[in-house]
Amino acid sequence: MGNKKSKSTKVDENVPTLLKEDEIGYLIQNTEYNRDEILKWHVSFLKDCPNGFLEKKELIRSFQKLYPNGKPDKICTKLFNAFDIDKNKRIDFVEYLIGISHLSSLDIKKNFSSLFVFMTTMTEGK
Repeated sequence: MGNKKSKSTKVDENVPTLLKEDEIGYLIQNTEYNRDEILKWHVSFLKDCPNGFLEKKELIRSFQKLYPNGKPDKICTKLFNAFDIDKNKRIDFVEYLIGISHLSSLDIKKNFSSLFVFMTTMTEGK
């Protein structure tokens, strides 16, 4: 009858919206989070990054909302580069959670030191 073309959905195999078992295992071994916490973090990450990646411009935009009078470009670039382990210019969930885990595991003295450096950078525009 009619010569209708079926719409096919092209799946990008490089979009990590599904968390694989080996990734969960890796995160359990390399963070302080258990399986349930990792899955909750993943759901939250996908709400903010539905394509499965965080790009630098999105990170900068988020910081600009938090600090409207600040100049977040340089600090966001440093933070982004630290999280982007494979240097592909985007942060996937595994990189994100490894980075979050590292930041949250710093002792209080280091956290205050990092906060001081961050605030100095933000106010001086360096």
